[in-house]
Formats: sequence, structure tokens, C-alpha cells
Amino acid sequence: KPKEEKFEKRFKGKHFQIRFEPSDLKYYICDLGNGFGTFAKLSEETPIKDNYLINLGNSYIVLIYDDDIMGSDTKNYGGPNNHNSSCYGNNLKNEKILILKIFSGNDKFEPVYCNPGVKKKMVIGRDEDCDVVMEDSLLSRFHCSVVYRDNVGWCILDGILTELGETKKSTNGTWLYLMEETEITQGMIFKGNQNVFKCSLVD
Repeated sequence: KPKEEKFEKRFKGKHFQIRFEPSDLKYYICDLGNGFGTFAKLSEETPIKDNYLINLGNSYIVLIYDDDIMGSDTKNYGGPNNHNSSCYGNNLKNEKILILKIFSGNDKFEPVYCNPGVKKKMVIGRDEDCDVVMEDSLLSRFHCSVVYRDNVGWCILDGILTELGETKKSTNGTWLYLMEETEITQGMIFKGNQNVFKCSLVD
């Protein structure tokens, strides 16, 4: 149960399920739709699927592909009205536009359009040099990155890539909502409500 009494009534029933599959000798976890969801901590660069939901600090971002503007040669894309930036210019054929819908406290953000034909990396965090600046005290200066890979598509990773090709991770992590049943891997960290779990697979 959550520690705050005001949330207690919202969490009734079962929150998530862990299932063992005998055919492949693996464990799987899925969210059961109660409460604020079950989130796994990102440990590596992860390809983005449509409608992915990530949690960072006290904020949430929905990642959506805009199929209506895929393959457009001429349309330009505007960004938020505040100091956050977006990708501008012409889209290249067959490269997907990714839209970031940001929810952070009482702050209002216009959708951020990521165009791989113009810019293939967007950094999110508190620092003014980030492409998307969010004033959330639980975020790192450079908290997470959205990167376009030519042979993969859009990916998300916790932290930023350094000039040496290494990843400098955030302090509090970037968390992905388990929108579908997911295999539990060695060392996987996930959270349900205010509880954090670390998984160990033992022979």
C-alpha cells in the first residue's frame, strides 16, 4: 500500500503479476491496471514503441509516433512556446516523427516533435542546455536521451552519451511503464506504487 493515506483508497486489488513459463523456463511480469502502474528501470538503450510511457522524477512523458506525417517531404514542425526546443525542418521519407507529450506538475508543455531528418538526439533534463528543459527537482541536469538509430529507429536511454561513447546515467533513473507482459531479466529493477523490487535469478 502507498504510505500516503490520501492515495490508499485508489489501490485495491492486485497490482502486478509475475508468471513462470515452463516452456522456456522464464519469468514474466505484467501490470494489472490498478494504481499508478508498474514501471521497470531502464538499464540499456531501448527501442521505442508507440504509446510508450516513461516516468522521470515527478514527471511523465508519453512517446507517440505520428503516422499522419510519416514520409512528408515538405512539412515543418514547430515546438513549444517556452524555452524548450524541438526538431525543425523537412522530414525524410520513411523516417518516423516522434512526439513527446510531457506532463510535469502544473507546468504546461506543448508537444515536442522529434524529426530524424533534422536532429537525431534529444536530451531531457534540468540543465538549460537540454533540448527539453523540465523544472523537476528529482531530475538530473541531463536525465535521459531520445536517440534515432538508422537501423533501429527511435530509442530511449537513461542519462546521456559522453564523447567517449559511454553512458552517464541519471541519479533517480528513467522508468518505463510495463504496457505488455515483459520478461524478467537478471538484476531487473521495477516499482509498483512506492515499492521498488530488484530481481535475482537463482539456479
